[in-house]
Amino acid sequence: MFSRSWFIIVVSGVLAGGISQAQAAVTPLSTDILRSGVPLPPPVVSKIVPERDFSSDLLGNAWGSRDWLADHGIDLVLYDTEEAWGAVAGSLPSGGTYDGVTALALSLDSWPMFGWRGGLFHISALQIRSGLLSGQYPALLNGFSGYSVGRSTRLFEVWYGQSFLKDSVDIRMGVIDPDTEFLVSDNASLFLNASFGWPLSTSNNLYAGGPSWPFSSPAVRVKWAPTKAWTLMSLVADDNPTGSSFYSRTTPLQNDPSGLLFSTGTGALFMEEIHYHVDLGKIVSGENAPSLPGTWKVGFLYDSGSFPDRRYDAQGHLLASPESSGIPRYHRGDWTWYAVIDQMIWRQSPGSAKTISFFARPLVSRSSHSAFDLEMESGLTFDGLVPGRTDDTIGVAWGASFYSRDAIRNVQDQDRMGAAVPYQLKPEQHIEITYQAALTPYLILQPDLQYFLHPSGMSRNADTGRVMSHELIVGVNMTVTL
Repeated sequence: MFSRSWFIIVVSGVLAGGISQAQAAVTPLSTDILRSGVPLPPPVVSKIVPERDFSSDLLGNAWGSRDWLADHGIDLVLYDTEEAWGAVAGSLPSGGTYDGVTALALSLDSWPMFGWRGGLFHISALQIRSGLLSGQYPALLNGFSGYSVGRSTRLFEVWYGQSFLKDSVDIRMGVIDPDTEFLVSDNASLFLNASFGWPLSTSNNLYAGGPSWPFSSPAVRVKWAPTKAWTLMSLVADDNPTGSSFYSRTTPLQNDPSGLLFSTGTGALFMEEIHYHVDLGKIVSGENAPSLPGTWKVGFLYDSGSFPDRRYDAQGHLLASPESSGIPRYHRGDWTWYAVIDQMIWRQSPGSAKTISFFARPLVSRSSHSAFDLEMESGLTFDGLVPGRTDDTIGVAWGASFYSRDAIRNVQDQDRMGAAVPYQLKPEQHIEITYQAALTPYLILQPDLQYFLHPSGMSRNADTGRVMSHELIVGVNMTVTL
């Protein structure tokens, strides 16, 4: 089924477009290789990739070499991110940690290189450093940083893209990270908590967290923009980027430390999204009103793999029962519906950089197959409102993850059958306040504060009996564009 789906998508795209009508390569955003704390793109009604400005990089034009490379269709992007974090108050042991990532991406445009219009070859790699300071590492469901994944030097993505019909159709094939395009909120990407990128429900409900940063999978993605207002996207990918079993005793990075393991043994991941690009200012106040661009998305995710029951074992016993084998019953297929809203809600005047934007992302998943069946993130970003700091952004956001009905009943079963430390599953909620300061065109400093309610999603620690009520995490992110 996996191979057949790839064939259908590729053939459909070719028939719809025709290579002879291709116009130009479709280049990804340079920040796609970053996990979080991403500088917000300029607000526009439709998604437009901005031109590269080498003067805003630390190395600049590198003595003319970057202009020469660009003239020959070669684009090289290099970022370095450093973070320091500390758990300063709350239910978890205090301590600190460090995260660091160096990310490199190379894109080759087929037109200046080979005279072939509409083609783009893209490859990227990551060098990840995290957890290097002493101290306890806070055990949170919604990780305080998207970069806190371990240590690895690895391949990230490698794909070929081809555009058709004046760029209205774009196909990518290769090793792809879906969360650079799917489930994405541009405004949420400002925030450092991991759940504002690839959400907790997908990272817990799918094998090895699903193909999301820093993992990628063999995939085919088709994007079609029939009009300026509408975009449709489809993707089929391997659902298990590291080949892990569902309850693996090793981390995904241990299973695949280099990014070179490609597994197709569990199932296929299908994703569909519809985007509507809107100018709310013109809709509400007419043609002369300040532009208030927004993108509204509806999406669906289906994984054809087998997923563990959250309450019953393979013999039909309760997993909490002494008679249970401890091996859960497995069900075929899991799904998630979601929506993403990115909407500017205020602008000081036409063309002004002083803006306020809103984002929201609700997700609903299949209860019996999922650890979390409901999730919600929402927040506000304030651009250019600090006097004299037109490029700075302030963000305030909230998120909550709710356990599924069967996961809650399983814990109740354990309590009823004599668990050593009775506890309840609670939705872990988190609030993040962040300030992204553009100190120079190439250097961003981002202090950050996160408050968690019911950290780890428990009323009590199941091992110690300690009440899990709240946690305060503070940190700072520094990103340099080289």
